[in-house]
Amino acid sequence: MKKLPLFSILLGFMLVCSGCFGMNDSKEAEEIVDQYYSHLSEGNYEKSTVLLSEEYIDFLGATPQDIIEVFRQMETEQGFTVHSYSILSVDKVESTNDVPIQLQSQMTGEKEYIIRVESKVEVNGTENRIPDDVLVSMVDGEWKIKGIVSYSPTE
Repeated sequence: MKKLPLFSILLGFMLVCSGCFGMNDSKEAEEIVDQYYSHLSEGNYEKSTVLLSEEYIDFLGATPQDIIEVFRQMETEQGFTVHSYSILSVDKVESTNDVPIQLQSQMTGEKEYIIRVESKVEVNGTENRIPDDVLVSMVDGEWKIKGIVSYSPTE
């Protein structure tokens, strides 16, 4: 008789734990985006670029070094600086309609999130708030940024 309650407790624990693992995905995806913007704000473009998927870099028609050089050039010539950023939302992608049209070709059909970020960026002495939608996907067992859409800045 003691086996039945123990079995019920173990089964209940397994069901609770199995629900917990899926909740970690959104936090892991959010952490990749947080790292990306943190590296940008530190001027560490090498580390930020590593978080982009190879497919996204190809989609941009660039190499990782090209992206690093563009950021460095913007920093030198235009005073590009990310002063701060905030993650506004983390939304699991349920359908193509959840993803900005510019990024739909980058979808994998696997675990994906759209993460809304607002960054305060200075360019040419003017600070603006720039909203971004960031597509984050599981790629070969790792979370990677599959695309970023930036919208019109606001002051």
